[in-house]
Amino acid sequence: MGGWNEGNYTNGIFLLTILGISSCGSFNLLKDFNEENGLKEFISKDHKFKGQEIIEIDYKGTDPYYIQTKEEEKTRPYIVMRYRSVS
Repeated sequence: MGGWNEGNYTNGIFLLTILGISSCGSFNLLKDFNEENGLKEFISKDHKFKGQEIIEIDYKGTDPYYIQTKEEEKTRPYIVMRYRSVS
């Protein structure tokens, strides 16, 4: 019939609530799916961190990111915390 019934209204409110929590909460889904963009000031254009090849980037919620790099045969883990000060 094409109109809004009670079920559609409830589903809409549920989706808006989930979207609000995911974008404003401590774990941001957009950052989880696009980790490299969240760290673009730390990662070089040739996909390196501290001059080492990046193997994995994982968003851990709120501000920490886990980065694993490889240099020759040695792997190194890093935890990167984003810090914003209010001036």
